[in-house]
Amino acid sequence: MLGQCPANHVQKTFDWEPAAYQNGWTQEIIYGIGGTNMTLDIDGTFGNTVNGLTSPADDTFYSGLGGFGNAGAESLELFTNSATTLTYTFDDPVYNVEFSVYDVDVADQVSFSGNPTLSAVNAGTADFTINAAGNTATGNGQNDNNGDGSLDVSYAGPITTFTITVNANARVAFTNMNLCVPVVIDQAALCNENPLAFDWSSYNYPNGSTTNNTFTVGNPIGPDIDVTFAWSGDLSFGFGTPSDDNPGIFTNQGGITPSDDGLEIAIDPTGPTSTTTLTITFTEPVLDLRFSVHDIDNSVNIPIATSDRRDQVVVSGISLDGSTISSFVEAESEGPSLSLLPGGAIAHPNAFIDGNDGDGVNPPGANDDNSTSGRGTANFFLPGYITSITIDYSEQSGQANPAARGIGISDLEFCAPEPAAVSGIVVDDQGNPVAGATVTLQNPDGSTAVDLNGNPITVVTGADGTYNFTDIPPGDYNLVKTNPAGYSSDSSADNTDDGTDDTETGAGADADTIPVSLTGGETDTSNDFVIFLPASVSGTVVDTDGNPIAGATVTLQNPDGSTATDINGNPLTVVTGADGTYSFTDVPPGDYNIVETDATGYSSDSSSDDTTDSADDTETGAGTDAATIPVSLVGGEDDTDNNF
Repeated sequence: MLGQCPANHVQKTFDWEPAAYQNGWTQEIIYGIGGTNMTLDIDGTFGNTVNGLTSPADDTFYSGLGGFGNAGAESLELFTNSATTLTYTFDDPVYNVEFSVYDVDVADQVSFSGNPTLSAVNAGTADFTINAAGNTATGNGQNDNNGDGSLDVSYAGPITTFTITVNANARVAFTNMNLCVPVVIDQAALCNENPLAFDWSSYNYPNGSTTNNTFTVGNPIGPDIDVTFAWSGDLSFGFGTPSDDNPGIFTNQGGITPSDDGLEIAIDPTGPTSTTTLTITFTEPVLDLRFSVHDIDNSVNIPIATSDRRDQVVVSGISLDGSTISSFVEAESEGPSLSLLPGGAIAHPNAFIDGNDGDGVNPPGANDDNSTSGRGTANFFLPGYITSITIDYSEQSGQANPAARGIGISDLEFCAPEPAAVSGIVVDDQGNPVAGATVTLQNPDGSTAVDLNGNPITVVTGADGTYNFTDIPPGDYNLVKTNPAGYSSDSSADNTDDGTDDTETGAGADADTIPVSLTGGETDTSNDFVIFLPASVSGTVVDTDGNPIAGATVTLQNPDGSTATDINGNPLTVVTGADGTYSFTDVPPGDYNIVETDATGYSSDSSSDDTTDSADDTETGAGTDAATIPVSLVGGEDDTDNNF
């Protein structure tokens, strides 16, 4: 490999054995690789060996030729009658793309777009020469059918497309391709609290029943979960668990959790090619649902047109707030019969019938489909909480066909952790509860979270200032407080360590926000907010005869001597006018000093707080010195007659 895959990417190998490009196919094919699609379009006049493999009579022709992946007989072989271009396009940027080209010799010429790195597998004895630009390999007349004709090709990426051009009358083969593709979902990050499953081996679905059927999944830490299956749309089908119908369909299919059991849905071959919809509803919300759908393929072995009937599966879910969410989908096989759609998968027209169902029935000239796991398997993920899912199974493109179509649905896996709770209080700067504050539990994106019953988690505090949220799905949130009219924010904190689950004890992110990470069953208390009513302070500067003095500077200072600011960040300092007065408003509660600087020509005589305005005014009397009056302000206090 060129190196480690970048973050949120994973290495995959596109494998020609299961992909098996059909001989004579000339239209583009979209292959699902992990969580993205790769489109291959071959433009030119060419032939290729049966189903993309070397001839069965000579299946060791490419064995031992080295190169990336050392693919052996598994390769795409082309015999070009005219100059032929292969165009690879990816839905998402990919990295570390590498593959080999075999049998570049005689007069073969292979050119690559972009900035590839080309190198001979057997340097010094290669049957080709690489040009100075480093993007073309040309055969030098040798024809020894060994590793000397093997060319390694790599692209560091990111890359979304590249082309390969092969000259006329050439014979070359392309090996499996290694590449780094986007991770559709981090499965390691999915839930692991109280994992449960709807296991088909425990539930024998009534074959042929189109009425609603309900089964119960036991829950050791909460209410049991009833799972109801309801059908709609085209009901001209048969279905059943393998013990009833077709025990081979799930063999060697891979998937999220490989199993030999599941639910098979088979469309009636004489029925219309419309959509069959299965809605699965849970009586309790379930977390991080995932399952696999198998045998997504087409209806004939070697289709002659893109209008051939093809399986299509699309999955969506209903979240706690009632919104519809699309599933995340990844292709299981590294040479699949399917391509990815938004929320679903569809068989590509070049796909095999019996997409690796393990029944031993194989397309002509192809390897046994048991040799590759999950050619027709797509894995579906619905992260977060959901209350139901919908599986739409349809056939594209609506062409009549005498062959029955079918898919298989694996076990449904999910979690049902205990709900969490969070609580706290909103108080003023003196510790008194405040009514009328709004507290909301928000998701990381700023939207209002909902509880397990679908209710928005928000409340306005009452006379006791408290709030208490219950039935919360475990997860990461922010507690956000909005002040009542007239109040400003002071601070926020999680003031109590409730146990090992409470990992956010201490100051909040800011005065209005406390982050919380809730685990199943956690009760996170004492998430408290402090707010205040702004205070004010005022007075007059006069001479010894009691006449007001203009031009004196009065500043409200912090204890460290710096200039204080009001709730809007404005410095609290003023020069007296003709009436000698000053007034500071919107002052945060706290301890300050009022400091007067004399107007030109004047000297300080005395200072004092001459009026006890309320029980909050505790500093009445002479100042610290002739130019300084200390004040301790509480929320809402109006401290007057601080005179110089």
